[in-house]
Amino acid sequence: MPASFRKIFENVATREQMFALFNRDQAAPPEDRISGKAYVSQWFEIEASEYHFMLDVLPPLFVRTGMFGMSEFKAGYITSVFFEITIRGRRRWFTGFCDLSDPQSPAAMREAIIAYESQLPETMTREEKLEAIWADT
Repeated sequence: MPASFRKIFENVATREQMFALFNRDQAAPPEDRISGKAYVSQWFEIEASEYHFMLDVLPPLFVRTGMFGMSEFKAGYITSVFFEITIRGRRRWFTGFCDLSDPQSPAAMREAIIAYESQLPETMTREEKLEAIWADT
């Protein structure tokens, strides 16, 4: 995964967690919040219901296969993009802040998410996988 993209939450976020994560950088310097530097390229996994909820909140800025962008910008050209991605035969949902001054930003984030999430299970030992399963139950 390119260093510019980073996962900021290790679990699947609930609605409350999702909104808290949207607002988590309030302590960042004002110039970073205004420019969008505090938010850009951050992403995390959400529940399917949150993906559909956000699709209904505002008219999307754009809709592409497996993704849509919010019409309300966070800062500058930074907006939330929501993704529906199939990884290892399982549908999953993600959101991240993309810089739309780069038209390829949503596709690049999608590819970064796929690369990151696809390599995780193979890098874990059997014991680590079992520990992760037990931690989530």
